[in-house]
Amino acid sequence: MLIDAHHHLWSQGLLSHDPVYMAGEYLADVAGVGLSASVFVECLTHYDENLPPPLRSTGETRFAAEVGARFADGPVRLCAAIVAYADPLADMPFATILDAHLAAGGGRLRAIRRCAAWDSDPALVYPTLATSGGMLDDPRFVAALHALAERGLAFETWVYHPQVREVAALARAVPDCPVILDHAGTPMAVGRHADIPATIALWREEIARAAEVPSLHVKIGGFATLGTAVDAVRVARGLERWTAPALAEALSPFLDHLLACFGPERCLFESNFPVDRDACDYATLWQAYRGALSGLDAAATAAVFGGNAARLYGITGG
Repeated sequence: MLIDAHHHLWSQGLLSHDPVYMAGEYLADVAGVGLSASVFVECLTHYDENLPPPLRSTGETRFAAEVGARFADGPVRLCAAIVAYADPLADMPFATILDAHLAAGGGRLRAIRRCAAWDSDPALVYPTLATSGGMLDDPRFVAALHALAERGLAFETWVYHPQVREVAALARAVPDCPVILDHAGTPMAVGRHADIPATIALWREEIARAAEVPSLHVKIGGFATLGTAVDAVRVARGLERWTAPALAEALSPFLDHLLACFGPERCLFESNFPVDRDACDYATLWQAYRGALSGLDAAATAAVFGGNAARLYGITGG
C-alpha cells in the first residue's frame, strides 16, 4: 500500500495559493504511480470566517473531510486522513478547539499541526504563520500534547533545521503523544544558512539527537522545496527541473542518515505537493525516492512508503 503522507489542496486561503490545486490536479499528478491513499495537511485554506478566530480552521477540516468522503471508494483514497490546524496559543481552551475539529473531521482527523518555522533571518519568516523564536518551549504546547494524547491524536510541526531540538524536547516531555517532524527538519541553504556544509553538519547532528526520542517520527520529504540544501544541488548543476536520477543522487546522503537514525519504522514518505511541484513532477519525485531507497529490503520499503503512515494515521484497507 503506497500512501502519500503529506500533501495539500487549496483554492482559497490566507496565503497566496496560486494556481488552484484541488483533487483533480492532485489525481492528475499521481496518475500511474500506484498511490493507494493520501494524507491531507492543513494549508490555511477554506477557513470559515463566520466563526471565532480560533475555530475558523475547522472550515478547512470540514473541506478535507468532504473530499475524503467523495473519494472513499476510489482507486486513490484522497484525504483518507486529515492533519488539521489548531493553535495551542489561541485565546480559547485547546480542548474546545480540538473537539470542534473532531466534529468537523468526519472520522478522518488524525493529527494537529502547528507550524513553528522561524529564523532570526527575516527573509525566512512567514508572517501568516505567526511563528516566533522558541515558541515550542511554551508550556501550553505540553498541555496541548496531553490533550491530543487523550483523544488518540498526534502532533505535527514544521521547523527549520536549527529548531529540530525544540521538537525533540517537546516530544520527550509528552511521550504518549506521537510527534511527527515534517520535511525532515528542512535543512536550509539560503540567507544566513547559505554555508551548505555547515547546514548539513548541524542538520545531521540535530537529526541524530532527535531520533533518540522514541515517540518522534519524521517525514522524509520536502527536500525538493526551493531553498533547501538538496535544492542547492539542483541550482549548482544548472538544472531547471530535476531528473529522477539526479534527484535520487542528491537525496541519498540525507535519506541514508534519516534511515540510520530513525530506522525504517519511524520514517514516512511524503510528496509535499504541490509545493515541491516547482522543482519536479510527481513521477520524477517518486522514482527518485524509490531509487535512493532501493537498498531497503521489502519490509522496510513497505513501511516507509505506506505502512508507517497507515499505522500513525489509522488508514486501513488496501
